[in-house]
Amino acid sequence: MSLRTVAAIIAGLLSWIAGFYVIGIAFGLTWPAYAEAARFMFREDDLSHFTTPMMFMNWLLFLGTATFAGWLTARIAKNRVAPLVVTGLYLVYGMVTHYVLVWDKLPRWYNVIVPFVMSLPILLGARVAGTRSPV
Repeated sequence: MSLRTVAAIIAGLLSWIAGFYVIGIAFGLTWPAYAEAARFMFREDDLSHFTTPMMFMNWLLFLGTATFAGWLTARIAKNRVAPLVVTGLYLVYGMVTHYVLVWDKLPRWYNVIVPFVMSLPILLGARVAGTRSPV
């Protein structure tokens, strides 16, 4: 694996995390109840204050951050492998988080779908960047 590919994977992972926080903060600034639910989640490790509309907003957050992460990864790497690696890492992360760690804290329908919503758009971002994934 080339240094460029490794750098692209790291950039993709970090951009997803940064985008998650930046967009999440923006949601909180425009929707005070969302901000309070997020603060409660971080403070008490309790997700019960997130309403169904807030969960759909989280999906939008995941779609945006993942698409950008895929685009950035593909632009840097200029290959098909890097976005696929980033997708796989976030899919595993999402599955562990939502199928194991928070399974009983959020609705099942949300937990089943969210790992895919937070990872598969990375491939869309790579496609937009002009680097198609092998999937």
